Amino acid sequence: MSYAVAICHGVFGRAVLFHLDRPMTRHLHRDGHLLFHVDGPPGLLEIAGRRSLLSPLFGVAVNPWEPHAWEPAHRDGTLMLVLYVRPSWFATNSLLCGQGFRFAQSTIEMVPLLGRRVLEIAALLETGAAPTRLDGLLLDLVRECLAQSGTPTDEGAGLMNARDSRIRRSIRLMLEDAGNAVELDAIAVRAGLSRAHFFKLFRSEIGATPGLVRNAMRMERALMDLAETPKPITDIGFDLGFASTSSFSRFFSLNTGLSPTEYRRVARIFGA
Repeated sequence: MSYAVAICHGVFGRAVLFHLDRPMTRHLHRDGHLLFHVDGPPGLLEIAGRRSLLSPLFGVAVNPWEPHAWEPAHRDGTLMLVLYVRPSWFATNSLLCGQGFRFAQSTIEMVPLLGRRVLEIAALLETGAAPTRLDGLLLDLVRECLAQSGTPTDEGAGLMNARDSRIRRSIRLMLEDAGNAVELDAIAVRAGLSRAHFFKLFRSEIGATPGLVRNAMRMERALMDLAETPKPITDIGFDLGFASTSSFSRFFSLNTGLSPTEYRRVARIFGA
């Protein structure tokens, strides 16, 4: 069974310590993404068609907006620490902000220093750390992973690199309408694109489909509502365009590995 040990939302983004024994569908985030093995068998992360092993020896890095999917390697599941790091927070707090927030490679070698930091962060999450203490550890961990990864040789795909103004407009519309269940065809029209051209531009400019991007926006709204409001789960799903609680729960579980009820049960907000 998949379950959460600790979930923290803060200015840095999110930190999740959870046990996962089910696959996660292909999805993306606008935050940078770091995954670290804590206990149990290894697992596989498929990133843009490439497989990366998550194990005691290797962590995995995923760039903002990079499509990925999780595959458990064993039915017993894996206990992992997963970070969702806001690029703006990292740039504000890091001396390496001029480098940009992109990983040159997805594999992170778990040298002793990184291993100690991961276990320390996991322990702090379980016990309820002071935000300033956790912020500092997270910043150090991300810096060290970026330093090991190196600087990418190209800009890479991603929403922030989209050159076509119609794609940028589409992205803004998705962000604005994440809670309004607006159809992709309607967004394409408002951006001045045919449906076919809309999908083609997304693939060529950012390397992902409009559907994946819209799903990311819906997930952001769902996560915020579950963690920060008492809004009923049925209403959260309905406001995001789901006809039933079961369809919303299925969507949420495929994208996070957890049920909405489990996420809300454990999530806490720093400073709340």
